[in-house]
Amino acid sequence: MLHQRLTFRPQPAGLHRALTRVRSAVGRAAALTWLIHLFALAGAYYPAAIYDWVLPAQSMPLLVNLSLGAAGLHIAHGFMDVLRGRLLSRGGGAFHAALRDDVFAAIQLVPLRVEGIHDPLLPVRDLDQIRACLSGGGVAAILDLICGPAYLAAVYILHPALGLFALGGALLVALLAIVADAMTTSAHIEAAKRSALRIGLCEAVVRDAKAARATWAGPRLQSQWRELSSAHAAYHQIALDAAGAFAGAGKALRMIVQSGLLGLGVYYLMRDEISVGIMIAASILTSRALAPIEAVSLHSRSLAACRQSYRRLCALCEGLEAERARVPAERACWMLGSFRL
Repeated sequence: MLHQRLTFRPQPAGLHRALTRVRSAVGRAAALTWLIHLFALAGAYYPAAIYDWVLPAQSMPLLVNLSLGAAGLHIAHGFMDVLRGRLLSRGGGAFHAALRDDVFAAIQLVPLRVEGIHDPLLPVRDLDQIRACLSGGGVAAILDLICGPAYLAAVYILHPALGLFALGGALLVALLAIVADAMTTSAHIEAAKRSALRIGLCEAVVRDAKAARATWAGPRLQSQWRELSSAHAAYHQIALDAAGAFAGAGKALRMIVQSGLLGLGVYYLMRDEISVGIMIAASILTSRALAPIEAVSLHSRSLAACRQSYRRLCALCEGLEAERARVPAERACWMLGSFRL
């Protein structure tokens, strides 16, 4: 039994090909992400150079050279950001192209044999959902979040106390985002269930419209529709209210952390432990470290939907492989029986 659980099951060929293309695109996008944030780190130190080098020296050539260098870094930052978006969108398109034929074959062969797939067109929507998620901002936000510790390390290099304060603020913002996702997940799940029931009722009404009219079942169906619609609207409103409340709390907490960092920076500035440029650079770096957390929180619902769609597509591809293996076997048995007869 344990051996069966630990046995490796190879992925279907189409899914393996699609994942290989996505991994290649995401890997190149991750490399670009590190370059993007490296240039962003250099750009964040521009105010420190202005306040600590240019103003004391009153040097116009130094100001021009630093400004041109910062402008070049910002241009490279924008160019690489565009290139990363195109890489991710190409990866989503490659995933879609690698699985579209299998999905079309599956909705013809095994829409009712794979567990959890009752809607024949659900695999098509799942494939589109994954492509949209890969091409959208969710994956880019995760890549930015992975690079977030680099900003915190840069703040720590500027001053250890500022770095520890920024780390504590980032942990609080991340904890609030996790709590918000946990608190709103149940409401979203219930709303999705009610939505599926509404769609099922509408499909049944369309399919049996003549029978419903002949048996005078219209008022009863109308009552069911109102009940399901009211429940769906209620849970959807609960999820929206909770998400809005946590989003406001997250923005407020992020502003508190940034303002607190400025206040702490002024304290160390009055003690002559840091300069004005270091204080401003630490504030910019902290805001860049906190921004990906908020971005991932905003895309959490689409990322969760993408994960569920991927699981269903995995089950679909496995069912398609089994169906393709079964059909030739049945055909061979039929031919052998015909020959014996």
